[in-house]
Amino acid sequence: GGYAVYVVIRRWLGGGARGTVAGAVVAAWLTVMATAALFCLEFQLSWWRSQETEFRNLFTLMVSFHSLIGLGEAIITGCVLGFVVKQRPDLLYDPEASEAPAGPSNRRLGSVVAAGLVLALAIAAFLAPLASAHPDGLEAAAVRTGIDRLEATRPLVLEDYAIPFLQGRWQALSVAVAGIGGTVAVFVTAVVLGRIAKRREPGS
Repeated sequence: GGYAVYVVIRRWLGGGARGTVAGAVVAAWLTVMATAALFCLEFQLSWWRSQETEFRNLFTLMVSFHSLIGLGEAIITGCVLGFVVKQRPDLLYDPEASEAPAGPSNRRLGSVVAAGLVLALAIAAFLAPLASAHPDGLEAAAVRTGIDRLEATRPLVLEDYAIPFLQGRWQALSVAVAGIGGTVAVFVTAVVLGRIAKRREPGS
C-alpha cells in the first residue's frame, strides 16, 4: 500500500528527486496511520463480545497519537531519502526508466551495505538504552482505554524491548542486546527476501 501511494504521488509530481522524496514522505505518514487504524479494526473484531473494555475512544486515541508518530517517521524518511538522492541516486529504483541504469559494482555495493549495517548496529547498541521511558502510542492508548487489562501473557524472548534475564543491574546492556538482535534480524530478513526476489527475475 505504501509503495502504491509513493508511485502515484511520484508520477503526479513528474518524477525526479522532488517526486521521489515527496512520494516517500507522504507514503511513510499514511502507512503509519493505516497501521494504527487497522490495529483498531483487528482488535475490535477479536474482542467484540467482551464487556470489560470500552472501545469507543480507541480509534480516536490511536489515530491521534500515531499522526504525530507518523510525522516523525515521514521527516526521517524524507531526510534519509533526500541524502541518498543527492549522494547515491544509483541506489534508488526508477520504475519509469526504460532501461535500468548501470548499477554500482558488487564491491562498491557491498561496502555501502557493510557501512550501513555497522551504523545501524552502532545506533542500536549505543542509542537504544537512551530511549524514552514514556509509553509509545499503543501503550498510551491501551492504558487510557483499559485494554491493557486484557494482557495475559508475556513474550518469551523480549519484554518491553529488553532481554528479560539481563534486566535489573544490566538494564542498559539488556536494551542494547535487544536492539542489536532486532537489527540483525531485519538485515537477515532483507537479504533473504532480496535473494528470493532476484531468483524470480526473468533471466536470473
